[in-house]
Amino acid sequence: MGFHIVTDSNADLSAADRESFSDFSYLHVPYFINDVEGDPGITGHEFFEAMRNGANTRTAQINPPTFIALYEELIAEGKREFLSITLSSKLSGLYESAVNAANTVMKKHPDTTILVTDTISASIGMGHLVKSAVEARDQGKSLSETRDLIEARKHRICHWFTVGDLTYLKRSGRLSAGAAWFGMALNIKPVLHIDSSGKLVPVEKKIGRAKAIQRLIDHYSETALNREKGIVYVLHADIPEEANSVKTAIEAQTGTKNVILTEMGPVIGSHVGPGTLAVIFSGTER
Repeated sequence: MGFHIVTDSNADLSAADRESFSDFSYLHVPYFINDVEGDPGITGHEFFEAMRNGANTRTAQINPPTFIALYEELIAEGKREFLSITLSSKLSGLYESAVNAANTVMKKHPDTTILVTDTISASIGMGHLVKSAVEARDQGKSLSETRDLIEARKHRICHWFTVGDLTYLKRSGRLSAGAAWFGMALNIKPVLHIDSSGKLVPVEKKIGRAKAIQRLIDHYSETALNREKGIVYVLHADIPEEANSVKTAIEAQTGTKNVILTEMGPVIGSHVGPGTLAVIFSGTER
C-alpha cells in the first residue's frame, strides 16, 4: 500500500487534477470576504470581481487540530505513511502547523510516519511539486524517496510575476503605502519573484505593464531548464484573455509547446489581487 499525500488549496490545483489523484487529501485554506467565510467552490471570476468592487478579503491558516483530525480519520482507515506538502514557510505559518500536527500524531501513533516538506513555493509552483509527488508515488517510489525528490526539485521552481494593482500588495503588508502611491502615480509595475529561501521579493521595476510582462517571458527564456519538454505555467487572476496572449507570446518567442494556462485561487489571490499574472517553471536556478 502506498503512502497518502496531504496538501491544501495554496497549491491552486484544478478540480480535474484533484479528482484524478488517489490516496490524496486537499485541505481548503479558509478565506474571508468582508469577514464572511468564503465558499471553497467559488470561481476565480466571482472572487476577483468582489475584490474589484471593494470587498475586503483575508485568509486564515489551517491549524494543527484540522491536520490532526484528518490524520486520525485516515489512520482509522489503516493508513500509516503520509507526505505533507506545504506552502513556503516564509509566506505563512502553515508549515509550522503541519509539523506540530505531525509530531502530535506520531507521538500518539508510534507506528505512523508523517514527513512534512516546505516547498518554498506558492500557487501552481507548489501545485507542480504536488503533482510530481503523486506521479513518483504512483510509479512505486517510497515515502522517503518521494520526499527527497521534492526537496531536490523545489530549488528549481521559478516564480516570476507582476500585479495589476499595487493596492493589494500594500494591503497585505508586502509594500509600503508610500511606495504603492508612488508606483501607481508613475505607472510603475514591479517584477517580483519567490527567492531561494521562499520569500516574496521585488526584483525590478518597469514603466508600464507590457514591459513588466515581457520581463516574465524573458526570465523563462533565459533560465528554463528544458524548454522542449518542460512545463511552463501562465498563472492569472481573472485575466484569461491577457494570459492567453502571454501563452501565445511564450510559444512564439521560445518554441515551447507545453504552456499551461491556470487560474489563481482566492487564497493566494487575496494577497496580490485581480490582474496578477505569473510565469512559473522549472529553471536552472531560482
